[in-house]
Amino acid sequence: MGLIRGDESYEELQRFFMRRLPADASLFNDYHAQIVGLAKDHCRARPVCTACPLDDLCPKQGIQ
Repeated sequence: MGLIRGDESYEELQRFFMRRLPADASLFNDYHAQIVGLAKDHCRARPVCTACPLDDLCPKQGIQ
């Protein structure tokens, strides 16, 4: 998707979002929950890419 490199640490990703979003804990929590849910539902050992809302944007790194 081009937003991140893919090898960032948790702290780097946290700074990335904190710089781009309003300082609102509930918004941060919502983003976190949405990302975790998306990964849990689609980015598995056997990915479910075709049902993913980001399918067209995702570089599918590590998927053969």
